[in-house]
Amino acid sequence: MKPIHFIPPALAVVAVSLWLNRSLGELHTANEHLRIQRQSENHGGDILSADRSGKSGRPSRATTTSPPKVSWQRLAGIHGEPSKGIFAKLELRRAELLLREMSPEELLAALAEIAALEVDVRERWGMNEQVLTALAAKDPVALLDHLTSPGGTEVLGGNFTFNVLSKWAGTDPGAATAWLDGKIASGDFSSKALSGENPHRTTFEAAMLKILIGSDPAAASARIAALPEVQRSRVITQFNLSGNLGKLGFPDPL
Repeated sequence: MKPIHFIPPALAVVAVSLWLNRSLGELHTANEHLRIQRQSENHGGDILSADRSGKSGRPSRATTTSPPKVSWQRLAGIHGEPSKGIFAKLELRRAELLLREMSPEELLAALAEIAALEVDVRERWGMNEQVLTALAAKDPVALLDHLTSPGGTEVLGGNFTFNVLSKWAGTDPGAATAWLDGKIASGDFSSKALSGENPHRTTFEAAMLKILIGSDPAAASARIAALPEVQRSRVITQFNLSGNLGKLGFPDPL
C-alpha cells in the first residue's frame, strides 16, 4: 500500500502565499510597463521625459522588462479541467487581466496562436472566448470583421456574436447599423444556399431588431420588411421576437 503524503496546513499556506505574490508581482510589472509606455507616447516617445514626473529622472526597470505573457498551453489545460480549483481560477483571472492590457492587434495575434495549438474543441473555445471577450470590449468592429471573414475564429453557436452586436447597437446604434448595412451592401453576407439565407446576417439582423424594437419601431419595421421572406421568418422564430413584432403589424410565422 502506497504511503499517503500529507502537507502540513502551515506549509500549504506558505506555498499559496508565494504563488500569489509571484502572480501579483508579474501583474504589477505589466501595469508599470504599460504606464511608462503610455507616458512615453504622450511625450513624443521620450521615456526619460515621460518618467521625470516620478521621484527619479532615470527610466524605470519596467522599461527593460518584458511584460508577462499568457501561457496558452497552460491555459488550455485549465479550460480542459472538469472542475477548477483555486489555483486554476486565479490563473484564469490573471490571464483575463493580461488580455485587458493588450491592443486589438495583439488580441488578434493571440487568436492566431491559439488556432495553431493542438488542443480539443472545449479547450480552444475556452481560450478563444476569453480573447474575443476582451476584443469585443476594446474594438467591436475589429472583432466582428474577424469573425465574419474567411478563416475567422469559429464560435460555438450564434449567441456570442448576437450579444456582441446587440450590446454595441445599444450604446451606438448608428455605428452598428452602418457596419451591418455596409457588410450587406458589399455582398459579405450573400448566400449560395437555395433558401438565400446567410447565418451571419440572420444573427446580426436579430441582434439589431432586439435593440430597434424598443428604441426605433419604424427602423425595426423597415429592416424586417427588407429581409427575404425565408430569412425574415428565421429571424423571428429563432430569437423569439414575434411577440413584439406583432405590434408592428407583422403576423406570427409559427
